[in-house]
Amino acid sequence: MSLAETWKMLSADSGPELVLALDFDVTGRPQAGFGELTANLRIGHSVWLSLPPDADTGKDLDETAYLDRWLAAPRSSGKPVRAVLGYCVGAVYAAAIAERVADWQRTPPLLVLLDPEPAVGFTLYSQFRNVLSLLTALVPPEQLDAVQEAGRRAYEATGDLDTLAKTLITIFEDLSGEALARAGLDEISRRELTGTFFAFMTYLTTAARFDPFPGWRSATALSSSSPASGLNAVRSYRTGTADPLVAQEIPFATDHIGLLRAPEVAATVTDLLNA
Repeated sequence: MSLAETWKMLSADSGPELVLALDFDVTGRPQAGFGELTANLRIGHSVWLSLPPDADTGKDLDETAYLDRWLAAPRSSGKPVRAVLGYCVGAVYAAAIAERVADWQRTPPLLVLLDPEPAVGFTLYSQFRNVLSLLTALVPPEQLDAVQEAGRRAYEATGDLDTLAKTLITIFEDLSGEALARAGLDEISRRELTGTFFAFMTYLTTAARFDPFPGWRSATALSSSSPASGLNAVRSYRTGTADPLVAQEIPFATDHIGLLRAPEVAATVTDLLNA
């Protein structure tokens, strides 16, 4: 698997080390991405952003093969990995990749998480709603409301994540097949949209096969002020344990959507990577 298929170079600085960033970053999403964070970093190292497999490829990969796609290029680059960053559910993959990188280099990479979240049923449902919110200009409000209600019922009735993902995909497929065509979206655009959603569901359900919490205990987390995001959300349902979720947590006043574009977040990441 080539570098171009698995990673996007956000910066190609000539420093001796790599910084790997894990996220499912798509055009048009409201959340800021690692591209915006990287533009404000002052670290002198190359930053690579993960590219997840497409829908057809991802559905045939187990969790080990899913990770292996990303690991080949950094390992063959000959550069040490200085740090692994993860945003939202990307923090699950970041912990797993940092663990694997530590197997082949003398010094384990830093693990820096931004609003880290595990993949649970609510994650799939909330991301389903987020994708629907991007369609408000194309789909009548009453139809979007009905689709969101169908997704809510599926979430409340389904405990298995793979089953929930399949149900949400079916709901979305039905919407995209009729409503988006009626709204004037051409077939190629509809296929791209549904393919991205299917790949995202695979990204989430594959992440659910990893237990990120042991790896997170060595990490530094940068947390937004949004109560339903990141560690703020995790604490609301992980109430039965007093164990710390991360080694260090640094809170910020910005919300989840703007976390990766906030200058103070970039300054903190810069300090962590240059320490």
